[in-house]
Amino acid sequence: MTVITPVDFVSAVQALIPTSGAWVQGYDAKDVSGKSVSFETPTATRFSLYGALKRINFTHHADSAKERHSFVLVVKQINIEIKKIHSKASIKNYNDRPSTTYANVMTILSNTKTSLGG
Repeated sequence: MTVITPVDFVSAVQALIPTSGAWVQGYDAKDVSGKSVSFETPTATRFSLYGALKRINFTHHADSAKERHSFVLVVKQINIEIKKIHSKASIKNYNDRPSTTYANVMTILSNTKTSLGG
């Protein structure tokens, strides 16, 4: 398996939630019927930002220290980007705030990718 870089990790998260219909709030993941499911479940089709991060990490199995390092770097950078606009929010809290939109989440991911060199 190819080691996923931090920039590729962010790209994979963006690909997992390509539209507002694929993004959720209040749950890590949902299936096509709208039922809350684990991000690990093959039937999961919609993800929160946190759920998408966990799904990509799970999908790539984090078999190596480099892969785990990519996940950690991405999470740290997302938290930095979130704190620029909301000083006390965690990834989950930011995603689930009523005022957070899909566009906000995509901006955070885009800024994260840029900050990581992408």
